[in-house]
Amino acid sequence: MDQAIIACYRPVPVWAGTVVWETMWDNPDLMLFHGTDLLSANSILVPSGGRSHSVMANVHAPAAKRYLDFGAGFYLTSRLDQAVAWANIRQIRKTVKATPRDGGAIAAVLRFTVARNDLAALADLVFTDPDGGEDYLRFTDHCRNGADPANGRSDPYDVVQGPVRAWPKLLTKPSMDQISLHTGRALNILTNATIVSRGSPLIEA
Repeated sequence: MDQAIIACYRPVPVWAGTVVWETMWDNPDLMLFHGTDLLSANSILVPSGGRSHSVMANVHAPAAKRYLDFGAGFYLTSRLDQAVAWANIRQIRKTVKATPRDGGAIAAVLRFTVARNDLAALADLVFTDPDGGEDYLRFTDHCRNGADPANGRSDPYDVVQGPVRAWPKLLTKPSMDQISLHTGRALNILTNATIVSRGSPLIEA
């Protein structure tokens, strides 16, 4: 068994000659990742208000691109490898569009600490089926067409979580997840932002 896994367990004797393993859960913080380019990462780290390493005076979810799985929002993932892939894709796209004066983009991944209690206090929509399911497909179709993800609600969802769709197919991408934040209330739960990976210009997998 991996040492990191062993550290999360303790032996509990039940009867003579038998030991079972009991998990020790202390509601640890979540580590979430955002793949982007270095210029954008530094902009997020130091908001316009000058509050270094607080997050999010200059990231406005409603201003983000609308035609995504969960609509306009600030997207994160629990998987570092997935964020690296997103950062590399962004670097390639920005470099293709850049003029010689702009220079090339550099891929970067931000890591945020999120307290589970803070996340639990938000209004969320969660798709638990890794294969999507009918509601997930209807919702992503709705958002991918530019419609408001809060349609039918008096207030927008703070957070939407679920798998990543292999658009336009009726499939999801295996072992990938995404968490989108849609309100200032949701963005405020992001703390301790730091750049954990940067490319030269791409990040090696």
